[in-house]
Amino acid sequence: MDIASGGKHIPVLIFGFFALVEFATRPESIFPAALTSKPSTASQHSTKCSKAENTPDPTSRDSWLFSSIALGALIYSLHERLSDPSSLVAWSWSGFSTAGPHPHTHAPLTLLVQALATLLALALSPPLSPTSSTSSVTESCTNSPLQKIPTHPLTFVVGVLSTYLLHTRTGWIGYTGGLIHAAFLTVITPSILQNAGAAARSHGAGRVFGLAWAVWIVFVFVGTFTVAYAFVPGAWSFRERTDL
Repeated sequence: MDIASGGKHIPVLIFGFFALVEFATRPESIFPAALTSKPSTASQHSTKCSKAENTPDPTSRDSWLFSSIALGALIYSLHERLSDPSSLVAWSWSGFSTAGPHPHTHAPLTLLVQALATLLALALSPPLSPTSSTSSVTESCTNSPLQKIPTHPLTFVVGVLSTYLLHTRTGWIGYTGGLIHAAFLTVITPSILQNAGAAARSHGAGRVFGLAWAVWIVFVFVGTFTVAYAFVPGAWSFRERTDL
Protein backbone atom coordinates (compact mmCIF):
# COMPACT_ATOMS: atom_id res chain seq x y z
CA MET A 1 0.00 0.00 0.00
CA ASP A 2 1.20 3.51 -0.82
CA ILE A 3 -0.19 7.03 -0.77
CA ALA A 4 -1.87 6.56 -4.15
CA SER A 5 -3.89 3.60 -2.86
CA GLY A 6 -5.02 5.32 0.32
CA GLY A 7 -2.07 4.80 2.63
CA LYS A 8 -1.54 7.34 5.40
CA HIS A 9 2.23 7.04 5.66
CA ILE A 10 3.04 10.72 6.18
CA PRO A 11 0.53 11.34 9.03
CA VAL A 12 1.66 8.14 10.76
CA LEU A 13 5.32 9.14 10.49
CA ILE A 14 4.49 12.59 11.89
CA PHE A 15 2.58 11.14 14.82
CA GLY A 16 5.38 8.65 15.42
CA PHE A 17 7.97 11.43 15.45
CA PHE A 18 6.04 13.48 18.02
CA ALA A 19 5.48 10.33 20.10
CA LEU A 20 9.24 9.79 20.23
CA VAL A 21 9.77 13.43 21.21
CA GLU A 22 7.19 13.11 23.99
CA PHE A 23 8.77 9.89 25.22
CA ALA A 24 12.26 11.43 25.26
CA THR A 25 11.10 14.49 27.21
CA ARG A 26 8.71 12.68 29.55
CA PRO A 27 9.38 13.35 33.26
CA GLU A 28 10.73 10.50 35.34
CA SER A 29 7.51 10.25 37.35
CA ILE A 30 4.11 11.24 35.98
CA PHE A 31 2.31 10.60 39.27
CA PRO A 32 1.80 13.18 42.04
CA ALA A 33 4.13 13.06 45.02
CA ALA A 34 1.27 11.85 47.22
CA LEU A 35 1.09 8.65 45.17
CA THR A 36 4.82 8.03 44.99
CA SER A 37 5.43 8.50 48.71
CA LYS A 38 5.15 5.47 50.95
CA PRO A 39 2.13 5.42 53.28
CA SER A 40 2.67 6.00 56.97
CA THR A 41 1.26 2.58 57.77
CA ALA A 42 4.40 0.98 56.36
CA SER A 43 6.08 1.50 59.74
CA GLN A 44 3.59 -0.91 61.28
CA HIS A 45 4.82 -3.85 59.22
CA SER A 46 6.71 -6.64 60.90
CA THR A 47 10.50 -6.63 61.04
CA LYS A 48 10.65 -9.36 58.43
CA CYS A 49 8.52 -7.45 55.93
CA SER A 50 10.45 -4.23 56.59
CA LYS A 51 13.71 -5.96 55.78
CA ALA A 52 12.19 -7.45 52.65
CA GLU A 53 11.05 -4.02 51.47
CA ASN A 54 14.58 -2.63 51.90
CA THR A 55 16.12 -5.53 49.98
CA PRO A 56 16.52 -5.00 46.23
CA ASP A 57 14.41 -7.27 44.07
CA PRO A 58 16.73 -10.09 42.97
CA THR A 59 14.67 -10.68 39.84
CA SER A 60 15.10 -7.14 38.54
CA ARG A 61 18.67 -6.79 39.79
CA ASP A 62 20.30 -10.01 38.58
CA SER A 63 17.92 -11.67 36.14
CA TRP A 64 16.60 -8.94 33.88
CA LEU A 65 17.87 -11.05 31.00
CA PHE A 66 15.55 -13.91 31.93
CA SER A 67 12.62 -11.52 32.36
CA SER A 68 13.22 -10.15 28.86
CA ILE A 69 13.53 -13.57 27.27
CA ALA A 70 10.38 -14.76 29.05
CA LEU A 71 8.46 -11.72 27.83
CA GLY A 72 9.64 -12.18 24.25
CA ALA A 73 8.74 -15.87 24.28
CA LEU A 74 5.32 -15.07 25.74
CA ILE A 75 4.60 -12.46 23.08
CA TYR A 76 5.54 -14.92 20.35
CA SER A 77 3.43 -17.70 21.89
CA LEU A 78 0.38 -15.45 22.16
CA HIS A 79 0.92 -14.13 18.64
CA GLU A 80 1.49 -17.50 16.97
CA ARG A 81 -1.07 -19.65 18.77
CA LEU A 82 -3.80 -17.36 20.10
CA SER A 83 -4.05 -14.41 17.71
CA ASP A 84 -6.47 -16.57 15.69
CA PRO A 85 -8.82 -18.74 17.80
CA SER A 86 -8.90 -21.41 15.08
CA SER A 87 -5.11 -21.99 15.10
CA LEU A 88 -5.30 -24.54 17.90
CA VAL A 89 -8.14 -26.27 16.07
CA ALA A 90 -6.02 -26.60 12.93
CA TRP A 91 -3.13 -27.99 14.96
CA SER A 92 -5.35 -30.89 16.04
CA TRP A 93 -6.01 -32.02 12.47
CA SER A 94 -4.21 -34.99 11.00
CA GLY A 95 -5.69 -34.71 7.51
CA PHE A 96 -8.94 -34.44 5.62
CA SER A 97 -11.66 -35.14 6.19
CA THR A 98 -11.52 -34.06 9.82
CA ALA A 99 -13.46 -35.85 12.54
CA GLY A 100 -12.45 -33.59 15.39
CA PRO A 101 -13.11 -29.92 16.21
CA HIS A 102 -14.09 -27.51 13.45
CA PRO A 103 -13.09 -23.82 13.29
CA HIS A 104 -16.58 -22.42 12.70
CA THR A 105 -18.22 -24.27 15.57
CA HIS A 106 -15.48 -24.96 18.11
CA ALA A 107 -12.99 -22.07 17.78
CA PRO A 108 -15.09 -19.95 20.23
CA LEU A 109 -14.08 -22.47 22.90
CA THR A 110 -10.56 -21.04 22.67
CA LEU A 111 -11.89 -17.54 23.34
CA LEU A 112 -14.02 -18.80 26.22
CA VAL A 113 -11.07 -20.55 27.86
CA GLN A 114 -8.93 -17.42 27.45
CA ALA A 115 -11.65 -15.26 29.00
CA LEU A 116 -12.02 -17.58 31.99
CA ALA A 117 -8.25 -17.80 32.40
CA THR A 118 -8.02 -14.01 32.28
CA LEU A 119 -10.54 -13.70 35.10
CA LEU A 120 -8.59 -16.29 37.07
CA ALA A 121 -5.32 -14.45 36.46
CA LEU A 122 -6.85 -11.16 37.61
CA ALA A 123 -8.25 -12.82 40.71
CA LEU A 124 -4.87 -14.31 41.57
CA SER A 125 -2.85 -11.17 40.84
CA PRO A 126 -2.07 -9.05 43.93
CA PRO A 127 -3.16 -5.39 43.88
CA LEU A 128 -0.23 -3.21 42.87
CA SER A 129 0.43 0.49 42.93
CA PRO A 130 1.17 2.02 39.51
CA THR A 131 4.52 3.20 40.90
CA SER A 132 5.45 0.01 42.71
CA SER A 133 8.93 -1.21 41.82
CA THR A 134 9.61 -3.93 44.43
CA SER A 135 6.38 -5.83 44.16
CA SER A 136 7.89 -9.29 43.88
CA VAL A 137 9.63 -8.89 47.25
CA THR A 138 6.88 -7.23 49.24
CA GLU A 139 4.28 -9.65 47.85
CA SER A 140 5.90 -12.44 49.87
CA CYS A 141 4.60 -10.76 53.04
CA THR A 142 1.04 -10.16 51.83
CA ASN A 143 0.29 -12.78 49.20
CA SER A 144 -2.00 -15.66 49.93
CA PRO A 145 -1.04 -19.16 48.72
CA LEU A 146 -3.57 -18.82 45.89
CA GLN A 147 -1.74 -15.77 44.52
CA LYS A 148 1.38 -17.89 44.05
CA ILE A 149 -0.36 -20.33 41.71
CA PRO A 150 0.73 -18.58 38.44
CA THR A 151 4.42 -18.94 39.39
CA HIS A 152 4.20 -22.35 41.06
CA PRO A 153 6.31 -25.10 39.44
CA LEU A 154 3.24 -27.31 39.06
CA THR A 155 1.67 -24.63 36.88
CA PHE A 156 4.57 -24.92 34.46
CA VAL A 157 4.34 -28.71 34.60
CA VAL A 158 0.74 -28.35 33.41
CA GLY A 159 2.01 -26.06 30.64
CA VAL A 160 4.56 -28.65 29.52
CA LEU A 161 1.98 -31.44 29.51
CA SER A 162 -0.48 -29.31 27.53
CA THR A 163 2.24 -28.59 24.98
CA TYR A 164 2.96 -32.31 24.71
CA LEU A 165 -0.70 -33.11 24.07
CA LEU A 166 -1.02 -30.30 21.54
CA HIS A 167 2.04 -31.50 19.67
CA THR A 168 1.64 -35.27 19.76
CA ARG A 169 -2.12 -35.87 19.76
CA THR A 170 -4.79 -35.20 17.18
CA GLY A 171 -8.53 -34.66 17.26
CA TRP A 172 -10.25 -33.72 20.49
CA ILE A 173 -7.38 -34.85 22.70
CA GLY A 174 -4.95 -32.57 20.88
CA TYR A 175 -7.40 -29.68 20.94
CA THR A 176 -8.02 -30.21 24.67
CA GLY A 177 -4.29 -29.93 25.20
CA GLY A 178 -4.40 -26.74 23.17
CA LEU A 179 -7.15 -25.30 25.36
CA ILE A 180 -5.14 -26.07 28.49
CA HIS A 181 -2.12 -24.48 26.81
CA ALA A 182 -4.13 -21.34 26.05
CA ALA A 183 -5.23 -21.13 29.69
CA PHE A 184 -1.64 -21.63 30.84
CA LEU A 185 -0.31 -18.79 28.66
CA THR A 186 -3.07 -16.49 29.86
CA VAL A 187 -2.58 -17.24 33.56
CA ILE A 188 1.19 -16.65 33.56
CA THR A 189 0.96 -13.40 31.58
CA PRO A 190 0.48 -11.01 34.58
CA SER A 191 3.50 -12.37 36.49
CA ILE A 192 5.74 -12.17 33.41
CA LEU A 193 4.62 -8.60 32.76
CA GLN A 194 5.24 -7.66 36.40
CA ASN A 195 8.75 -9.13 36.34
CA ALA A 196 9.53 -7.39 33.07
CA GLY A 197 8.21 -4.10 34.45
CA ALA A 198 10.35 -4.40 37.59
CA ALA A 199 13.40 -5.20 35.47
CA ALA A 200 12.67 -2.23 33.21
CA ARG A 201 12.49 0.12 36.19
CA SER A 202 15.83 -1.18 37.48
CA HIS A 203 17.78 -1.52 34.23
CA GLY A 204 15.95 0.60 31.69
CA ALA A 205 12.95 -0.04 29.49
CA GLY A 206 14.97 0.06 26.27
CA ARG A 207 17.21 -2.80 27.33
CA VAL A 208 14.46 -5.04 28.70
CA PHE A 209 11.75 -4.52 26.10
CA GLY A 210 14.24 -4.20 23.24
CA LEU A 211 15.61 -7.66 24.00
CA ALA A 212 12.07 -9.03 24.38
CA TRP A 213 11.12 -7.84 20.90
CA ALA A 214 14.44 -9.17 19.55
CA VAL A 215 13.51 -12.61 20.89
CA TRP A 216 10.11 -12.31 19.20
CA ILE A 217 11.76 -11.31 15.90
CA VAL A 218 14.13 -14.29 16.04
CA PHE A 219 11.25 -16.72 16.61
CA VAL A 220 9.17 -15.19 13.83
CA PHE A 221 12.11 -15.18 11.41
CA VAL A 222 13.17 -18.75 12.18
CA GLY A 223 9.59 -20.01 12.04
CA THR A 224 9.09 -18.37 8.64
CA PHE A 225 12.21 -19.11 6.62
CA THR A 226 12.48 -22.72 7.80
CA VAL A 227 8.98 -23.43 6.53
CA ALA A 228 9.43 -21.56 3.26
CA TYR A 229 12.75 -23.20 2.40
CA ALA A 230 13.01 -26.94 2.94
CA PHE A 231 16.75 -27.01 2.28
CA VAL A 232 17.62 -25.07 5.46
CA PRO A 233 19.59 -27.40 7.79
CA GLY A 234 17.55 -28.37 10.82
CA ALA A 235 14.44 -26.67 9.48
CA TRP A 236 12.22 -29.56 10.56
CA SER A 237 12.82 -28.79 14.24
CA PHE A 238 11.20 -25.35 13.96
CA ARG A 239 8.02 -26.33 12.13
CA GLU A 240 4.63 -26.43 13.77
CA ARG A 241 4.17 -30.18 13.51
CA THR A 242 7.47 -32.02 13.10
CA ASP A 243 5.75 -35.40 13.17
CA LEU A 244 3.63 -34.78 10.04
